[in-house]
Amino acid sequence: MTTLSASEVQAQFDRLLRRVIAGEEIVITRGHKPVARLVSERQEPKRNMKEVRKAVADLRRLRKQIAARGEKGRITLAEMRSAIAEGRR
Repeated sequence: MTTLSASEVQAQFDRLLRRVIAGEEIVITRGHKPVARLVSERQEPKRNMKEVRKAVADLRRLRKQIAARGEKGRITLAEMRSAIAEGRR
C-alpha cells in the first residue's frame, strides 16, 4: 500500500490510476492524515478466512442442533436473539 499527499496524487493521477487498476491500493493524505483510499472497482474485499470458517462451522453446528429436536425443530425467541447478537460481534 502506498501513501501519498493529495498534491502528489493530483500531479501523478494517470500513473497512479494504472497502478490501482493493477491491484495496488493507494492512501491519500492531507496534512499527514489519511483522508481517502484509491482501490480498484474490481478488487474483492479481503476476508479473514479464519472468521469465515468459524461462521460456517457455527452454522453447521446450529443445523445439527435443530435437526436433533425432531419435528419440534423450532428455535425459541431467546435462542434467536442470542444468535443475532452473536452475529453482530
